[in-house]
Parts: sequence; structure tokens; C-alpha cells
Amino acid sequence: MLVLLNNMNISDHILKVGFNIANKLNARVFVCYLYVENNNTENDKILDIQRKKWGITISIIKCNFNEETITGLSTFISNNNVDLIILGPELFLSNENERYSLFQEQMLKFIDRPTIIVSKKNRYFTVENIGVLVSKFNGKAYPHIQMIKNFADNFNAKLHLFSVMNNQDDNNYETINNLQKIAEKYQLSSYSINTVYNNDIGDGLLYFARKKNLDLAAVTTGENNILSTSNIIKNVIEEINCSLYIH
Repeated sequence: MLVLLNNMNISDHILKVGFNIANKLNARVFVCYLYVENNNTENDKILDIQRKKWGITISIIKCNFNEETITGLSTFISNNNVDLIILGPELFLSNENERYSLFQEQMLKFIDRPTIIVSKKNRYFTVENIGVLVSKFNGKAYPHIQMIKNFADNFNAKLHLFSVMNNQDDNNYETINNLQKIAEKYQLSSYSINTVYNNDIGDGLLYFARKKNLDLAAVTTGENNILSTSNIIKNVIEEINCSLYIH
């Protein structure tokens, strides 16, 4: 597991969430500082305090925030078999430097590992309800559902499968039937089936997250376009009341 931190504005909250998840998953943890100018050594003290509190063994890497950041991270992730990335919303919401915009675009395009963008509202990352957005039914596999199911099992969380439908659509029965088939295919045990009527899939996601009081919303960039650009992901992160699981 890799925890990505913005060294200019380190988040004690992200460390707590990352180490909590690591404990649940029994995961090896890498912590990466992304810095633009000079590395802030004070952050090492913050990290050491949290490491001792959670009893976590970690490896620390420090990375200059430049045009090659994503390439370097991609190589590191592959070489170390990183299977989950944790980061805070500030890496996507910051406008401090043009490098952030480049990072945001490249992160969506080139990082192919499940990524959790942690909400500040989910203080200790308690996970009881996970929403899973399914926007296309093409008969193919949905690997992100299997991954989020495995993740949910570690937290004993309930999965809420849902689709966002156009207000004019009248195929609610067919959609529910398709969602039920997915639940059976992946042998989900604790779950619900839901549809949301909204002309905008992003707004539908936000509405469902509020309605179900989700702790985590799982989406995939491969099957819908709500997270296809950094501007769209910024809008979702700013508005959503839970953390995002992206794959």
C-alpha cells in the first residue's frame, strides 16, 4: 500500500486513515512525500508519531514534484507490487502550482491501481456503507467490484450497487435485474440494489452518497466519464460527503 502526502501541507488525518486501513488489510506500507521546493523535515516527526501510535512498519520515499513524478511513481508501484494507493483531496484540489494540474491529469491516465481519495469528513475512516456505481451493462467482468468486495469484507461493510439513469428512461426493471445478476456473479452477501434518476451521472453519484450516508463511493474511470478530467474530479471531491475509491 502506498500513502501519498503533499509535503507542503502534510495531513495527519491521511496518515491515520492510511495506517488504519493497513492494519485492517495487514498491508506493507510505503509513505511518499511529494515536495516542490525543499523537503520539510518536520514532517518526519509527525510521521514517526503516527507510526509508533499504530505500530506500523513503513518505508519512506521522498519525491520531487515535477514532470517526471508520475513516471517515477508508476515504476515504483510496479516494482513493489503496490495494490492500493491512499491520498488526500488536497492533491486534486490544490491550485498552488501548475505541477498539481499536470499531476492530476496524469494520475487519472497512468496510475492503474485502486486509489482512495480520503474525505476529511470521514475522520477515522469507519466503513459501514460502500456505494458501487455501475453505469454500463455489457456482459463483461467488473474487476473493480471484486476488489471492492474484498475490501468491504475486511470492514464488514454493506455494498450498495447503483446505477444512475436518465429521467426519461423507463427500463428500471431491466437495470435492477442487471444489478442483481452482478451481485450474484460476485457472490455478494450484504448488499442492496438501487437506481437513481438524474440527467447527470456526477450529480446522481453525489445524491446517492448523501441519501445512503456512504462512507465510501466506488467508481471506475474505465466505464464512465465522470472522472475523466481533473476539473470533473475536483467538482466531485469538493461536493461529495464521503471518500472515493477509484479504479
